[in-house]
Amino acid sequence: MADQKNKNNNPDSKEGKAISRSIEQNIPLKQQKKEKDLSGVSKVAILLVALGSELASSVFKNLNDQEIQMITKEIANIKKITSNDKTNVLKEFEQHIKQQQFISKGGEDLAKDILLKAFGQSRANEIYSNIHQNLKKRPFEFLNHRDPHEIFLVIKDEHPQTMALTLSYIEPNIASKVIKELPSDQQSIIAQKIATMDRIAPDIIESVENTIMNKLTYIAQKTFHEIDGVNTLAEILNNLDRDSEKKILNAIEDENQELAVEIRDKMFQFEDIIHLTDREVQRLMELLTDQDISMALKGEENDVRDKIFRNITKVRKNQIEDEILILGQVRYRDVYKAQQNILNVLKQLETEGKVFLKSRNPEDFVS
Repeated sequence: MADQKNKNNNPDSKEGKAISRSIEQNIPLKQQKKEKDLSGVSKVAILLVALGSELASSVFKNLNDQEIQMITKEIANIKKITSNDKTNVLKEFEQHIKQQQFISKGGEDLAKDILLKAFGQSRANEIYSNIHQNLKKRPFEFLNHRDPHEIFLVIKDEHPQTMALTLSYIEPNIASKVIKELPSDQQSIIAQKIATMDRIAPDIIESVENTIMNKLTYIAQKTFHEIDGVNTLAEILNNLDRDSEKKILNAIEDENQELAVEIRDKMFQFEDIIHLTDREVQRLMELLTDQDISMALKGEENDVRDKIFRNITKVRKNQIEDEILILGQVRYRDVYKAQQNILNVLKQLETEGKVFLKSRNPEDFVS
């Protein structure tokens, strides 16, 4: 695992601590829901889903047990998040970051890193610049941190000239994705209008911008994003140390045994290597050093060892067994770190379609 990756997963991660502090100080978990407003714990759950499992797990390590249990239950029960709710929560979080004194002597790198992970490169740069100076906003700038599909839904029925004007002002990488969603015969028309666009009167730009903004707000309120809360929580737990993972799952199990079973079924742990096919284990072994395997197998049950040893050469098996004996007594955190490194390799192989870590549906395979 790369050093930077280890740094982010470290229980003492600066980003995780800073975000945890923002959550504790500014988004009270016990805040009750008022009418259509989100409760405090709902806001935190949406924020952590938006930040992603790696950074969310780092945040968890800096919260107390009660807070962790409240948030995990909320994430697990999430079925859908509206675009409007997600945007509002991120905006509120943005304001908390600005209000807190993250940008002090020696703290600029931390502030940039937090913003980058929370909002992405483009939006992070925009927020950071606005903290230091009041820049004049570029027309349609509000679209630069919206999903391209949302933008497509807003402009697809507009006049081609209006579509061209809108796309000409937003970031090229976003505009290209929007154009890609347009019908093929319309793509060339819009492209030509962008290429031949001349000066546009400011009042026309402002009028079009207001129209697009109003339509976007309306669509955002009506559009829902499907969220698999159980799968999201499983990914977060996969990035936690085993003690924290066990504590959270036990707390959930005390209140909802079926939910705890569902979460465990979604998780992939080191011991689940025994469920991989022999060919998948062989692919994994090709990417690992003897030192990685030796450390990871310290204290493991025979089933895991047998599965691995059956899929390597006899010479390599003997070398690893010797290495395990030479290691002697080791710290549990070193064993855990080695196992996490192997799981990360497995996840990369899954991304490449070379292994399957989830349950296997017979209909998805042929003999």
